[in-house]
Amino acid sequence: RTTYSIVEKMIDQGVTAALAARDALRSTNGDDSHNSRIGVRRTEMFAKEADKMEKYVGGLLDMIYGSVVASKPKTMQEAIEIAN
Repeated sequence: RTTYSIVEKMIDQGVTAALAARDALRSTNGDDSHNSRIGVRRTEMFAKEADKMEKYVGGLLDMIYGSVVASKPKTMQEAIEIAN
């Protein structure tokens, strides 16, 4: 499962970079409202976006791993190991 762990590490790095970029764009007033007095709405929107991202990213590793495994030529033994 080295491919799986490599992909997982790459996704973690991407998520970390995206969150760092988001944090860098925050307003300096400390309430994340970007001076527009809608901080609560922005927090709700971020929570919804985070849920969408989690649904997508959460299944991404399994999908990529499955594609890699499916593309490899299989021996009978490998097919049995993958099925279990």
